[in-house]
Amino acid sequence: MLCQACDANRSGVFFWTLPDLIEAAARCGERDRARGAMEHVVKRARVISADWGLGLEARSAALVTDDPLQAEPLYREAIERLDRARVRTDLARAHLVYGEWLRRENRRTDAREQLRAYDDLLHAMGTHLFADRVRRELTATGETARKRTD
Repeated sequence: MLCQACDANRSGVFFWTLPDLIEAAARCGERDRARGAMEHVVKRARVISADWGLGLEARSAALVTDDPLQAEPLYREAIERLDRARVRTDLARAHLVYGEWLRRENRRTDAREQLRAYDDLLHAMGTHLFADRVRRELTATGETARKRTD
């Protein structure tokens, strides 16, 4: 079904949702589904050949890999590329998933740095997307999320 949806939507709009599908599938333990979606991200990102697409590809690949030695450079590449692309929502999301990964790797101090970057980007954009999620992650690292005022 995923492949049919990708093939049916040649406009590129579906590309925007693929990283979400990959993240959800990876979190649910559906690695095969995530890897199947990755094939489409790779194809589209290479056609786009811009930091935004390649950043989404790196972030998605980091979520799919089982090897921590491969995951970390992919997360860092995603952050660098998405920062250059100036797509702040995708950059923030890269900080979030990297911070979550670091926490699961028991690297709490490193995780806090990424989670704070995510929180700061959201605050600067005036959005509270995933605010509860980042608070849970920061709490799991032993830190209390800062209260924000509008």
